[in-house]
Amino acid sequence: MEHTMSRLGIGTKLIVFSVSYAVFAGIATYLYPEIFIIKIVPYRLLIIAGMILLAIGVPFLIKSAYEFTIGFNRGRLITSGVFSLVRNPIYSAWILFLIPGITLFLKLSHGSY
Repeated sequence: MEHTMSRLGIGTKLIVFSVSYAVFAGIATYLYPEIFIIKIVPYRLLIIAGMILLAIGVPFLIKSAYEFTIGFNRGRLITSGVFSLVRNPIYSAWILFLIPGITLFLKLSHGSY
């Protein structure tokens, strides 16, 4: 049986779990916001950490998407560049840098004090 390459990969399968988790996390945060407040770390440090994560994550995502597009269009497996560091750098950029960075930068995990 021959498989054809898809640009989406397993993304369509992950979206169901991601949306389910996001809905659950949003409801939990709305109902119990005091649980999610980070009191140990100063407020400004959280914003700075968020900006640093975004400053790393955005270029990483752009570079990953560029390398993926070039390799996909050529029909080749990509094993160099950011793909030599991480198997799925586009997912990794979102999970490790962008989602935490956006959350910290927008003060979603800090609360209202």
